[in-house]
Amino acid sequence: MPVVRNSFIDASSSLITKLGCIFLASLLACTDKPQYDAVRPPNINAKYSYVVTRNEKGTWGYQVFQDSTLFIDQRTIPAIEGLVPFASKEDATAVAGLVVSKLRENSTDLPSISLNELDSLEITF
Repeated sequence: MPVVRNSFIDASSSLITKLGCIFLASLLACTDKPQYDAVRPPNINAKYSYVVTRNEKGTWGYQVFQDSTLFIDQRTIPAIEGLVPFASKEDATAVAGLVVSKLRENSTDLPSISLNELDSLEITF
């Protein structure tokens, strides 16, 4: 007995697959940006500094500079899930200071902050 294929089902299946791929690609393109943006790679001979910034919603963040060039623009608390901004200038200052001290100790890698470090700095989130 010959197999009868329905060309409408084949076309619909192909269309659904294509639409699914387009949806997935657009979803991935619209995801939130990383917690910080490194503008350029670390430099072993660089001097690092930071500035605490006030965000548009009254929350806080910080910027780290490598020499006089913006290196990290951190608008949220690192190491925690989600995009949670710093609630106070003091919290942003404490974490920015830790990041800069880590860069000064090991300027070949981007610094990372752990939950334990946030707890020891008594950061509110």
